Amino acid sequence: MGSGTDRDTLMVRALRLLNQGLVGDQWDWRTPPDAARGMMAIQAQDYTGAKLALALRSGFPPEEEVDRAIANGEIVRSRPSRGTLQFAAPEDMHWLTDLMAGRSIEAAAKRRAQIGVTDEMLAASEQVLRETLSGGRVASRSQVLEAFGNANLPSSGHQASHILSHHTASMNIVFGAPRDKEETFALADEWITGPRTLDREIALSELAERFFTTRGPATAQDLGNWAHLRMTAVREAIEIAGESLVTVEIGGVTHYLGARSAGADGIGDDEIAAALSQPLLLPPFDEFLISYRNRDAILDPGDLERVIPGRNGMFMPIIVVGGKVAGVWKRTLRATCVKIELRPFGKLPKTVLKQLDRVIADYGRYLGLDTETEVAD
Repeated sequence: MGSGTDRDTLMVRALRLLNQGLVGDQWDWRTPPDAARGMMAIQAQDYTGAKLALALRSGFPPEEEVDRAIANGEIVRSRPSRGTLQFAAPEDMHWLTDLMAGRSIEAAAKRRAQIGVTDEMLAASEQVLRETLSGGRVASRSQVLEAFGNANLPSSGHQASHILSHHTASMNIVFGAPRDKEETFALADEWITGPRTLDREIALSELAERFFTTRGPATAQDLGNWAHLRMTAVREAIEIAGESLVTVEIGGVTHYLGARSAGADGIGDDEIAAALSQPLLLPPFDEFLISYRNRDAILDPGDLERVIPGRNGMFMPIIVVGGKVAGVWKRTLRATCVKIELRPFGKLPKTVLKQLDRVIADYGRYLGLDTETEVAD
């Protein structure tokens, strides 16, 4: 599948926008927790951007509504896959982590000897965390590290970061809402009161069904990359999911959709055009881009360096036009307004710029700020 404008490519762009809840009304996601639950998990390495990703998929409520949901534990942030921070519904975080975190935990274990973290440190730090956080308490990162130091445990540098990452990947702790822009932590078993427990086969089936329902059309390799699972497990998941998935051949490659997805029974040209008619400003690391191993349908390979400068794993916020990445953008917060700088990869038509004016106004309302726009040459 190339990056041109053949019908298959346009169809893929349109269906991914529809199924990810970015356009149309495929899903009834009315609140940020609805969007977190619907998407199963979304990358939240960039905290501010991940909040925007949830809002965009749930009717664009004010940012403070997303903040409340996180503070109330209706959306949970932890490390269920790839050692990467993600948002998920509270009831899903335990089983997703049990299923997907194994390879990251194995890789981290191999690194411990290099940085001097021992099993005894991990056991002792877990005890400190339970003493510090029990009873529903939420503590900031600095408070937790101070408690580590008082117990003669590493309280700074790579060792302390590794220990905290271990305890999130192991679901001993999860992130609470930030406090004065500082990370906070809570005990996972207290913060999440109704975790689902799934046996492995049911978990694999649900993973495949929910991933392809909201990311389709997508490939088995996309799921493997996103979930950090070996392909043997991915193939097993697809097989177990069975009739909850449908297949479509695109460019000679098998893609999957959920049986409930837009496009499961085909999609017409008018529906494709409607889905692609609205330009978007998406946050860094948005699932529209991050979910796929092969991104050629939505990003020209020649523009990759502009979206991931230096290919260092840091994704820029993106301008999406016609379901394709057409530039990047930057925000600058001021006292009473937010300045949005658009950096398109080519000249954008005036009609698209007018549409983006409305998108930017919506973003200002989300933040509760006036807006100012600049278009870079």
